Amino acid sequence: MIRFRPRSMLTLVATGYLLVAMPLMISIPVAYRSVGELTRQSQRLVADTASLVDLGAALGDQISSLDRAARQYAILQDPEGLTVVENRVDTVETTLDALGLFPDAVPMTPLLAIRQTVLSLPQRLEGGLPDAKPALADIGNLDLHRREVIQEINTYVDQEVRAVNQQADRARRQLALPTVALIPASIALAIIFTYLTVRPIRQFSLAIRRMGRGRLDQPVEVEGPAELVELGHQLDWMRQQLLAMEQEKDRFLQHMSHELKTPLASFVEGLALLREGVTGEPTPQQREVLDILSVSADQLKRLIENLLKFHAWADATQTPEMEPIRLRGLVDKVLMGHRLSARASQLKVLNETRDITIIGHVDSLQLAISNLVSNAIKYSPEAGEIIVRGDDSEDAWWLSVEDAGPGVAVAERDSIFEPFVQGSGSGHGPLAGSGIGLAVVATCMRRHGGIVHVDSSPNGGALFTLQAPKTL
Repeated sequence: MIRFRPRSMLTLVATGYLLVAMPLMISIPVAYRSVGELTRQSQRLVADTASLVDLGAALGDQISSLDRAARQYAILQDPEGLTVVENRVDTVETTLDALGLFPDAVPMTPLLAIRQTVLSLPQRLEGGLPDAKPALADIGNLDLHRREVIQEINTYVDQEVRAVNQQADRARRQLALPTVALIPASIALAIIFTYLTVRPIRQFSLAIRRMGRGRLDQPVEVEGPAELVELGHQLDWMRQQLLAMEQEKDRFLQHMSHELKTPLASFVEGLALLREGVTGEPTPQQREVLDILSVSADQLKRLIENLLKFHAWADATQTPEMEPIRLRGLVDKVLMGHRLSARASQLKVLNETRDITIIGHVDSLQLAISNLVSNAIKYSPEAGEIIVRGDDSEDAWWLSVEDAGPGVAVAERDSIFEPFVQGSGSGHGPLAGSGIGLAVVATCMRRHGGIVHVDSSPNGGALFTLQAPKTL
Protein backbone atom coordinates (compact mmCIF):
# COMPACT_ATOMS: atom_id res chain seq x y z
CA MET A 1 0.00 0.00 0.00
CA ILE A 2 1.45 3.36 -1.06
CA ARG A 3 1.21 5.98 1.66
CA PHE A 4 1.37 9.67 0.89
CA ARG A 5 3.95 11.27 3.16
CA PRO A 6 5.22 14.70 2.03
CA ARG A 7 8.53 15.91 3.35
CA SER A 8 7.24 19.18 4.74
CA MET A 9 4.07 20.85 5.93
CA LEU A 10 4.40 23.35 3.08
CA THR A 11 4.38 20.51 0.54
CA LEU A 12 1.29 19.00 2.15
CA VAL A 13 -0.61 22.29 2.16
CA ALA A 14 0.44 23.17 -1.41
CA THR A 15 -0.53 19.70 -2.66
CA GLY A 16 -3.86 19.98 -0.90
CA TYR A 17 -4.64 23.34 -2.45
CA LEU A 18 -3.63 22.05 -5.90
CA LEU A 19 -5.76 18.91 -5.73
CA VAL A 20 -8.74 20.76 -4.30
CA ALA A 21 -8.53 23.33 -7.09
CA MET A 22 -7.89 20.76 -9.84
CA PRO A 23 -11.56 19.77 -10.40
CA LEU A 24 -12.46 23.42 -10.75
CA MET A 25 -9.52 23.95 -13.10
CA ILE A 26 -10.78 21.07 -15.25
CA SER A 27 -14.26 22.56 -15.46
CA ILE A 28 -12.99 25.96 -16.60
CA PRO A 29 -12.04 24.89 -20.21
CA VAL A 30 -15.36 23.06 -20.56
CA ALA A 31 -17.23 26.14 -19.45
CA TYR A 32 -15.09 28.37 -21.67
CA ARG A 33 -15.78 26.22 -24.73
CA SER A 34 -19.53 26.05 -24.09
CA VAL A 35 -19.85 29.75 -23.40
CA GLY A 36 -17.69 30.59 -26.42
CA GLU A 37 -19.83 28.50 -28.75
CA LEU A 38 -23.00 30.02 -27.35
CA THR A 39 -21.55 33.51 -27.72
CA ARG A 40 -20.55 32.94 -31.34
CA GLN A 41 -23.98 31.57 -32.19
CA SER A 42 -25.68 34.50 -30.50
CA GLN A 43 -23.46 37.01 -32.28
CA ARG A 44 -24.16 35.39 -35.65
CA LEU A 45 -27.89 35.41 -34.95
CA VAL A 46 -27.83 39.08 -34.00
CA ALA A 47 -25.83 40.02 -37.08
CA ASP A 48 -28.01 37.94 -39.44
CA THR A 49 -31.21 39.26 -37.89
CA ALA A 50 -30.06 42.86 -38.22
CA SER A 51 -29.06 42.34 -41.86
CA LEU A 52 -32.27 40.55 -42.78
CA VAL A 53 -34.45 43.14 -41.08
CA ASP A 54 -32.60 45.95 -42.84
CA LEU A 55 -32.78 44.20 -46.23
CA GLY A 56 -36.49 43.42 -45.79
CA ALA A 57 -37.27 47.04 -44.95
CA ALA A 58 -35.07 48.29 -47.79
CA LEU A 59 -36.79 45.95 -50.26
CA GLY A 60 -40.19 47.36 -49.32
CA ASP A 61 -39.01 50.94 -49.75
CA GLN A 62 -37.31 50.14 -53.03
CA ILE A 63 -40.39 48.43 -54.48
CA SER A 64 -42.53 51.41 -53.49
CA SER A 65 -40.02 53.80 -55.08
CA LEU A 66 -39.91 51.64 -58.22
CA ASP A 67 -43.71 51.65 -58.40
CA ARG A 68 -43.82 55.44 -58.29
CA ALA A 69 -41.07 55.84 -60.88
CA ALA A 70 -42.72 53.29 -63.20
CA ARG A 71 -46.11 55.01 -63.06
CA GLN A 72 -44.53 58.38 -63.68
CA TYR A 73 -42.62 57.06 -66.71
CA ALA A 74 -45.71 55.28 -68.08
CA ILE A 75 -47.54 58.60 -68.10
CA LEU A 76 -44.76 60.96 -69.26
CA GLN A 77 -42.67 58.61 -71.40
CA ASP A 78 -39.57 60.81 -70.96
CA PRO A 79 -36.06 59.33 -71.30
CA GLU A 80 -35.01 60.58 -67.85
CA GLY A 81 -37.93 58.69 -66.30
CA LEU A 82 -36.73 55.48 -67.94
CA THR A 83 -33.28 56.05 -66.50
CA VAL A 84 -34.80 56.47 -63.04
CA VAL A 85 -36.75 53.23 -63.48
CA GLU A 86 -33.64 51.36 -64.56
CA ASN A 87 -31.73 52.70 -61.54
CA ARG A 88 -34.55 51.60 -59.26
CA VAL A 89 -34.45 48.16 -60.88
CA ASP A 90 -30.70 47.92 -60.25
CA THR A 91 -31.22 48.87 -56.60
CA VAL A 92 -33.89 46.21 -56.13
CA GLU A 93 -31.69 43.64 -57.87
CA THR A 94 -28.80 44.44 -55.52
CA THR A 95 -31.06 43.94 -52.50
CA LEU A 96 -32.30 40.65 -53.95
CA ASP A 97 -28.70 39.50 -54.40
CA ALA A 98 -28.00 40.35 -50.74
CA LEU A 99 -31.09 38.43 -49.61
CA GLY A 100 -29.96 35.49 -51.72
CA LEU A 101 -26.91 35.17 -49.43
CA PHE A 102 -29.26 33.86 -46.70
CA PRO A 103 -30.73 30.74 -48.34
CA ASP A 104 -31.75 29.31 -44.92
CA ALA A 105 -33.75 32.43 -44.12
CA VAL A 106 -35.20 33.55 -47.46
CA PRO A 107 -36.93 31.17 -49.91
CA MET A 108 -35.82 31.44 -53.53
CA THR A 109 -39.33 31.33 -55.10
CA PRO A 110 -40.55 34.82 -54.08
CA LEU A 111 -37.11 36.26 -54.80
CA LEU A 112 -37.17 34.84 -58.34
CA ALA A 113 -40.71 36.16 -58.89
CA ILE A 114 -39.68 39.64 -57.76
CA ARG A 115 -36.51 39.49 -59.85
CA GLN A 116 -38.34 38.45 -63.06
CA THR A 117 -41.01 41.12 -62.64
CA VAL A 118 -38.49 43.86 -61.92
CA LEU A 119 -36.05 42.98 -64.73
CA SER A 120 -38.80 42.93 -67.39
CA LEU A 121 -40.38 46.15 -66.18
CA PRO A 122 -38.43 48.77 -68.30
CA GLN A 123 -39.23 46.99 -71.54
CA ARG A 124 -42.91 46.54 -70.69
CA LEU A 125 -43.30 50.24 -69.87
CA GLU A 126 -42.06 51.52 -73.27
CA GLY A 127 -45.49 51.26 -74.96
CA GLY A 128 -47.10 53.97 -72.88
CA LEU A 129 -49.83 53.93 -70.28
CA PRO A 130 -52.39 51.66 -71.94
CA ASP A 131 -49.78 48.97 -72.66
CA ALA A 132 -48.08 49.44 -69.26
CA LYS A 133 -51.11 48.69 -67.14
CA PRO A 134 -50.33 44.94 -66.84
CA ALA A 135 -46.76 45.77 -65.84
CA LEU A 136 -47.93 48.29 -63.26
CA ALA A 137 -50.35 45.70 -61.90
CA ASP A 138 -47.48 43.23 -61.56
CA ILE A 139 -45.50 45.84 -59.57
CA GLY A 140 -48.43 46.15 -57.21
CA ASN A 141 -48.41 42.39 -56.75
CA LEU A 142 -44.72 42.47 -55.73
CA ASP A 143 -45.77 43.54 -52.23
CA LEU A 144 -47.28 40.08 -51.74
CA HIS A 145 -43.95 38.45 -52.54
CA ARG A 146 -42.18 40.95 -50.26
CA ARG A 147 -44.51 40.06 -47.39
CA GLU A 148 -43.79 36.39 -48.01
CA VAL A 149 -40.08 37.16 -47.75
CA ILE A 150 -40.58 39.13 -44.50
CA GLN A 151 -42.67 36.30 -43.04
CA GLU A 152 -39.98 33.76 -43.89
CA ILE A 153 -37.35 36.02 -42.32
CA ASN A 154 -39.39 36.26 -39.11
CA THR A 155 -39.85 32.49 -39.09
CA TYR A 156 -36.11 32.00 -39.56
CA VAL A 157 -35.30 34.43 -36.72
CA ASP A 158 -37.73 32.63 -34.41
CA GLN A 159 -36.15 29.29 -35.25
CA GLU A 160 -32.67 30.63 -34.65
CA VAL A 161 -33.72 32.15 -31.32
CA ARG A 162 -35.10 28.78 -30.25
CA ALA A 163 -31.88 27.14 -31.39
CA VAL A 164 -29.83 29.58 -29.32
CA ASN A 165 -32.05 28.93 -26.31
CA GLN A 166 -31.61 25.20 -26.78
CA GLN A 167 -27.86 25.69 -27.06
CA ALA A 168 -27.95 27.72 -23.84
CA ASP A 169 -29.85 24.90 -22.13
CA ARG A 170 -27.27 22.39 -23.36
CA ALA A 171 -24.48 24.63 -22.12
CA ARG A 172 -26.12 24.90 -18.71
CA ARG A 173 -26.47 21.12 -18.55
CA GLN A 174 -22.88 20.65 -19.65
CA LEU A 175 -21.75 23.00 -16.89
CA ALA A 176 -24.17 21.68 -14.27
CA LEU A 177 -23.25 18.01 -14.59
CA PRO A 178 -19.49 18.51 -14.07
CA THR A 179 -20.19 21.04 -11.34
CA VAL A 180 -22.46 18.63 -9.47
CA ALA A 181 -19.77 15.96 -9.75
CA LEU A 182 -16.75 18.18 -9.10
CA ILE A 183 -18.04 20.12 -6.09
CA PRO A 184 -18.41 16.95 -3.95
CA ALA A 185 -15.00 15.84 -5.19
CA SER A 186 -13.48 19.16 -4.16
CA ILE A 187 -15.22 18.99 -0.78
CA ALA A 188 -14.01 15.41 -0.27
CA LEU A 189 -10.44 16.38 -1.17
CA ALA A 190 -10.65 19.40 1.13
CA ILE A 191 -11.83 17.17 4.00
CA ILE A 192 -9.09 14.63 3.34
CA PHE A 193 -6.30 17.20 3.28
CA THR A 194 -7.76 19.02 6.27
CA TYR A 195 -7.62 15.72 8.14
CA LEU A 196 -4.06 15.08 6.95
CA THR A 197 -3.09 18.58 8.12
CA VAL A 198 -4.90 18.50 11.46
CA ARG A 199 -4.05 14.89 12.39
CA PRO A 200 -0.39 15.46 13.33
CA ILE A 201 -1.33 18.63 15.21
CA ARG A 202 -3.89 16.67 17.23
CA GLN A 203 -1.34 13.95 17.86
CA PHE A 204 1.09 16.56 19.17
CA SER A 205 -1.65 18.09 21.34
CA LEU A 206 -2.62 14.69 22.78
CA ALA A 207 1.00 13.77 23.49
CA ILE A 208 1.71 17.11 25.18
CA ARG A 209 -1.44 16.80 27.33
CA ARG A 210 -0.40 13.29 28.39
CA MET A 211 3.06 14.51 29.30
CA GLY A 212 1.61 17.48 31.18
CA ARG A 213 -0.52 15.08 33.23
CA GLY A 214 2.50 12.96 34.06
CA ARG A 215 1.58 10.04 31.81
CA LEU A 216 5.05 9.40 30.46
CA ASP A 217 4.66 5.68 29.78
CA GLN A 218 3.06 6.07 26.34
CA PRO A 219 5.42 6.85 23.43
CA VAL A 220 4.82 9.85 21.17
CA GLU A 221 3.65 8.75 17.73
CA VAL A 222 3.10 11.33 14.98
CA GLU A 223 2.08 10.60 11.39
CA GLY A 224 2.36 13.21 8.68
CA PRO A 225 5.05 15.19 6.86
CA ALA A 226 8.62 14.08 7.49
CA GLU A 227 9.52 17.25 9.39
CA LEU A 228 6.61 16.73 11.80
CA VAL A 229 7.53 13.07 12.24
CA GLU A 230 11.06 14.16 13.15
CA LEU A 231 9.63 16.70 15.59
CA GLY A 232 7.58 13.87 17.09
CA HIS A 233 10.77 11.85 17.58
CA GLN A 234 12.33 14.79 19.41
CA LEU A 235 9.25 15.11 21.62
CA ASP A 236 9.43 11.40 22.38
CA TRP A 237 13.12 11.81 23.28
CA MET A 238 12.09 14.53 25.74
CA ARG A 239 9.44 12.18 27.15
CA GLN A 240 12.08 9.53 27.71
CA GLN A 241 14.32 12.04 29.46
CA LEU A 242 11.46 13.13 31.72
CA LEU A 243 10.62 9.50 32.44
CA ALA A 244 14.22 8.81 33.37
CA MET A 245 14.20 11.85 35.66
CA GLU A 246 10.97 10.66 37.31
CA GLN A 247 12.45 7.23 37.88
CA GLU A 248 15.58 8.77 39.32
CA LYS A 249 13.44 10.96 41.58
CA ASP A 250 11.52 7.89 42.75
CA ARG A 251 14.74 6.15 43.66
CA PHE A 252 15.98 9.26 45.47
CA LEU A 253 12.77 9.66 47.48
CA GLN A 254 12.72 6.00 48.39
CA HIS A 255 16.32 6.18 49.53
CA MET A 256 15.69 9.42 51.42
CA SER A 257 12.60 7.94 53.07
CA HIS A 258 14.59 4.96 54.24
CA GLU A 259 17.44 7.13 55.48
CA LEU A 260 15.05 9.42 57.39
CA LYS A 261 12.70 6.80 58.76
CA THR A 262 15.41 4.54 60.13
CA PRO A 263 16.81 7.04 62.67
CA LEU A 264 13.30 8.39 63.29
CA ALA A 265 12.09 4.90 64.18
CA SER A 266 14.98 4.52 66.60
CA PHE A 267 14.18 7.92 68.07
CA VAL A 268 10.48 7.04 68.54
CA GLU A 269 11.39 3.67 70.05
CA GLY A 270 13.76 5.38 72.48
CA LEU A 271 11.02 7.81 73.51
CA ALA A 272 8.66 4.90 74.14
CA LEU A 273 11.25 3.19 76.34
CA LEU A 274 11.78 6.37 78.32
CA ARG A 275 8.00 6.74 78.78
CA GLU A 276 7.80 3.18 80.07
CA GLY A 277 10.44 3.97 82.68
CA VAL A 278 13.09 1.53 81.46
CA THR A 279 15.78 3.89 82.73
CA GLY A 280 13.73 4.95 85.71
CA GLU A 281 10.35 6.58 86.26
CA PRO A 282 10.41 10.02 84.55
CA THR A 283 9.58 13.09 86.56
CA PRO A 284 6.67 15.38 85.50
CA GLN A 285 9.18 17.79 83.95
CA GLN A 286 10.80 14.91 82.08
CA ARG A 287 7.39 13.69 80.86
CA GLU A 288 6.68 17.19 79.54
CA VAL A 289 9.93 17.07 77.59
CA LEU A 290 9.06 13.58 76.32
CA ASP A 291 5.66 14.88 75.15
CA ILE A 292 7.35 17.69 73.25
CA LEU A 293 9.76 15.21 71.65
CA SER A 294 6.86 12.91 70.74
CA VAL A 295 4.98 15.77 69.10
CA SER A 296 8.11 16.73 67.16
CA ALA A 297 8.62 13.13 66.09
CA ASP A 298 5.00 12.92 64.89
CA GLN A 299 5.38 16.16 62.95
CA LEU A 300 8.61 14.96 61.36
CA LYS A 301 6.96 11.67 60.44
CA ARG A 302 4.04 13.59 58.93
CA LEU A 303 6.39 15.79 56.90
CA ILE A 304 8.07 12.71 55.46
CA GLU A 305 4.71 11.09 54.66
CA ASN A 306 3.44 14.29 53.03
CA LEU A 307 6.47 14.48 50.78
CA LEU A 308 6.20 10.84 49.74
CA LYS A 309 2.42 10.89 49.32
CA PHE A 310 2.48 14.10 47.31
CA HIS A 311 4.94 12.58 44.91
CA ALA A 312 2.95 9.35 44.65
CA TRP A 313 -0.41 11.05 44.12
CA ALA A 314 1.04 13.42 41.56
CA ASP A 315 1.52 10.34 39.36
CA ALA A 316 -1.67 10.41 37.26
CA THR A 317 -1.12 6.84 36.01
CA GLN A 318 -1.95 5.38 39.43
CA THR A 319 -5.64 4.93 40.22
CA PRO A 320 -6.52 4.95 43.93
CA GLU A 321 -8.63 2.12 45.30
CA MET A 322 -11.99 3.49 46.46
CA GLU A 323 -14.11 1.95 49.21
CA PRO A 324 -16.91 2.91 51.63
CA ILE A 325 -15.67 5.02 54.58
CA ARG A 326 -17.47 6.09 57.75
CA LEU A 327 -16.51 9.75 57.87
CA ARG A 328 -16.96 10.33 61.62
CA GLY A 329 -14.88 7.30 62.48
CA LEU A 330 -12.13 8.49 60.14
CA VAL A 331 -12.11 11.92 61.82
CA ASP A 332 -11.94 10.28 65.27
CA LYS A 333 -8.91 8.30 64.14
CA VAL A 334 -7.21 11.45 62.85
CA LEU A 335 -7.91 13.41 66.04
CA MET A 336 -6.57 10.56 68.13
CA GLY A 337 -3.24 10.88 66.35
CA HIS A 338 -3.09 14.61 67.18
CA ARG A 339 -4.12 14.41 70.82
CA LEU A 340 -0.60 15.05 72.13
CA SER A 341 -0.08 18.08 69.88
CA ALA A 342 -3.47 19.51 70.86
CA ARG A 343 -2.87 18.84 74.53
CA ALA A 344 0.54 20.50 74.39
CA SER A 345 -1.16 23.72 73.19
CA GLN A 346 -4.15 23.25 75.53
CA LEU A 347 -6.48 23.16 72.53
CA LYS A 348 -10.04 21.94 72.59
CA VAL A 349 -10.80 19.83 69.52
CA LEU A 350 -14.46 19.02 68.75
CA ASN A 351 -15.71 16.44 66.28
CA GLU A 352 -19.16 17.49 65.05
CA THR A 353 -19.06 15.28 61.98
CA ARG A 354 -22.27 13.44 61.21
CA ASP A 355 -21.99 9.66 60.99
CA ILE A 356 -22.27 9.28 57.20
CA THR A 357 -20.71 6.85 54.74
CA ILE A 358 -18.74 8.15 51.77
CA ILE A 359 -16.75 6.56 48.94
CA GLY A 360 -13.04 7.33 48.82
CA HIS A 361 -9.45 6.25 49.35
CA VAL A 362 -8.94 5.77 53.08
CA ASP A 363 -5.23 6.57 53.35
CA SER A 364 -5.34 9.70 51.20
CA LEU A 365 -8.43 11.14 52.91
CA GLN A 366 -6.98 10.37 56.33
CA LEU A 367 -3.77 12.19 55.44
CA ALA A 368 -5.69 15.14 53.95
CA ILE A 369 -7.83 15.56 57.08
CA SER A 370 -4.76 15.06 59.26
CA ASN A 371 -2.94 17.84 57.42
CA LEU A 372 -5.86 20.23 57.94
CA VAL A 373 -6.04 19.39 61.66
CA SER A 374 -2.26 19.72 61.97
CA ASN A 375 -2.43 23.09 60.22
CA ALA A 376 -5.22 24.22 62.60
CA ILE A 377 -3.19 23.13 65.65
CA LYS A 378 -0.13 24.94 64.33
CA TYR A 379 -1.90 28.29 63.89
CA SER A 380 -4.41 28.17 66.77
CA PRO A 381 -3.62 30.18 69.91
CA GLU A 382 -3.15 28.36 73.20
CA ALA A 383 -6.41 27.27 74.83
CA GLY A 384 -8.16 27.84 71.51
CA GLU A 385 -10.83 25.70 69.90
CA ILE A 386 -10.82 23.60 66.74
CA ILE A 387 -14.08 22.30 65.30
CA VAL A 388 -14.34 19.56 62.67
CA ARG A 389 -17.71 19.31 60.94
CA GLY A 390 -18.94 17.00 58.20
CA ASP A 391 -22.20 16.23 56.44
CA ASP A 392 -23.64 15.37 53.03
CA SER A 393 -26.26 16.55 50.54
CA GLU A 394 -28.04 14.79 47.70
CA ASP A 395 -24.98 14.31 45.51
CA ALA A 396 -21.92 15.41 47.54
CA TRP A 397 -20.29 15.34 50.95
CA TRP A 398 -18.24 17.99 52.74
CA LEU A 399 -15.94 18.31 55.73
CA SER A 400 -14.63 21.51 57.33
CA VAL A 401 -11.90 22.30 59.85
CA GLU A 402 -12.33 25.59 61.71
CA ASP A 403 -9.71 27.20 63.95
CA ALA A 404 -9.33 30.43 65.92
CA GLY A 405 -5.99 31.44 64.44
CA PRO A 406 -5.06 34.49 62.36
CA GLY A 407 -6.79 33.13 59.25
CA VAL A 408 -5.53 33.23 55.67
CA ALA A 409 -5.12 36.46 53.73
CA VAL A 410 -7.48 36.77 50.78
CA ALA A 411 -4.57 37.22 48.37
CA GLU A 412 -3.07 33.89 49.50
CA ARG A 413 -6.18 31.70 49.46
CA ASP A 414 -5.38 30.17 46.09
CA SER A 415 -1.59 30.05 46.22
CA ILE A 416 -1.31 28.22 49.57
CA PHE A 417 -2.50 25.01 47.86
CA GLU A 418 0.51 25.08 45.52
CA PRO A 419 3.54 22.92 46.42
CA PHE A 420 6.16 24.53 48.69
CA VAL A 421 4.09 27.70 49.19
CA GLN A 422 3.54 28.87 52.76
CA GLY A 423 1.19 31.53 54.01
CA SER A 424 2.35 34.70 55.70
CA GLY A 425 0.73 33.77 59.02
CA SER A 426 3.05 32.80 61.86
CA GLY A 427 2.50 29.43 63.43
CA HIS A 428 4.09 27.81 66.43
CA GLY A 429 5.76 24.51 67.01
CA PRO A 430 9.23 23.02 67.03
CA LEU A 431 9.33 22.43 63.25
CA ALA A 432 8.70 24.86 60.41
CA GLY A 433 6.24 23.89 57.72
CA SER A 434 7.38 22.51 54.37
CA GLY A 435 4.62 23.97 52.21
CA ILE A 436 3.60 20.45 51.14
CA GLY A 437 0.70 19.72 53.50
CA LEU A 438 -2.01 21.80 51.82
CA ALA A 439 -0.72 20.80 48.37
CA VAL A 440 -1.26 17.18 49.42
CA VAL A 441 -4.82 18.05 50.47
CA ALA A 442 -5.55 19.69 47.10
CA THR A 443 -4.05 16.75 45.20
CA CYS A 444 -6.09 14.29 47.26
CA MET A 445 -9.34 16.13 46.54
CA ARG A 446 -8.59 16.30 42.82
CA ARG A 447 -8.12 12.53 42.86
CA HIS A 448 -11.59 12.29 44.41
CA GLY A 449 -13.13 14.66 41.85
CA GLY A 450 -13.55 17.34 44.49
CA ILE A 451 -12.07 20.62 45.70
CA VAL A 452 -10.66 22.29 48.80
CA HIS A 453 -11.07 25.97 49.59
CA VAL A 454 -10.48 28.27 52.54
CA ASP A 455 -12.62 31.06 53.95
CA SER A 456 -12.71 33.08 57.14
CA SER A 457 -14.43 31.51 60.14
CA PRO A 458 -16.95 33.55 62.19
CA ASN A 459 -14.30 34.11 64.88
CA GLY A 460 -11.73 35.37 62.37
CA GLY A 461 -9.76 32.16 61.99
CA ALA A 462 -9.41 29.89 58.97
CA LEU A 463 -12.19 27.63 57.71
CA PHE A 464 -10.91 24.90 55.37
CA THR A 465 -13.60 22.91 53.54
CA LEU A 466 -13.33 19.67 51.56
CA GLN A 467 -16.05 18.90 49.00
CA ALA A 468 -16.39 15.83 46.77
CA PRO A 469 -19.15 13.95 44.96
CA LYS A 470 -20.69 10.89 46.57
CA THR A 471 -20.07 8.72 43.53
CA LEU A 472 -16.84 8.73 41.52
